[in-house]
Amino acid sequence: MTLTRQEYGVRAHKTVIHNDTVYLAGMIAETPFMSMKNQMAEVLQQMCDRLERAGSSKDKLIMVNIFCADMRRVGELNEAWDAWIEPEIAPARACVEGRMSRPGWEVELTAVAALD
Repeated sequence: MTLTRQEYGVRAHKTVIHNDTVYLAGMIAETPFMSMKNQMAEVLQQMCDRLERAGSSKDKLIMVNIFCADMRRVGELNEAWDAWIEPEIAPARACVEGRMSRPGWEVELTAVAALD
């Protein structure tokens, strides 16, 4: 068994690699109080960066969980998602409404990807 942890944050590592699977901890925008679409775009780029550092990429995503502050605005979130992912490589996905840990944040994502 191989287990690698990358980028320790406040309470957890941002990325954990177990065998050939990459687990990404919750990702939020670095800049709060932007539109949901802009925050989603920022988080998707953050996801790409973390996957690259782990040796993976968005075309190897298996599952993405999205937590959205207000489902009435999910269309904004989906605009950023649709511009970012090609349909033929889209992972399984869940999107639910949830209260964010701090004011100003609109979305949080977690993800699981294959390493190779």
